[in-house]
Amino acid sequence: MENVNSVEIYDYEELEPIANEEEIAEFRIELEEEEMLRRFCGESRQWCTCSNCCLTLVTKQEECFCCNDIMRCMDKLNELDQQVQCITSHPGFESVCLDKYVLETAAVGLKTRGNRSYTILREKGFAKESEY
Repeated sequence: MENVNSVEIYDYEELEPIANEEEIAEFRIELEEEEMLRRFCGESRQWCTCSNCCLTLVTKQEECFCCNDIMRCMDKLNELDQQVQCITSHPGFESVCLDKYVLETAAVGLKTRGNRSYTILREKGFAKESEY
């Protein structure tokens, strides 16, 4: 570092670079992925705030979310007159999310990641009802 006319000049090699917006976004994604992996492996147990989360049926780390982490779920819970901690306790959850006929109807318009129809996969025996 030099001092020229009371202005300090730094050698740029001494300074750590400041991250740009893209690098910050990438870093946040990496942190989130690391947290998801810790949740999936059972290393992090404090992530569930509704007291109903369970890793028993989770098959991918991306599934390790608490309903309280999802804004749409929180919006639905906040609409209620009573205090409900978990989306599964919402009075409409069972009829909207677990009803066989509702799920079959919703499956008509949905596609797999491979752009295949859930309904056709089920009809051909490639998908079970439990996979809806």
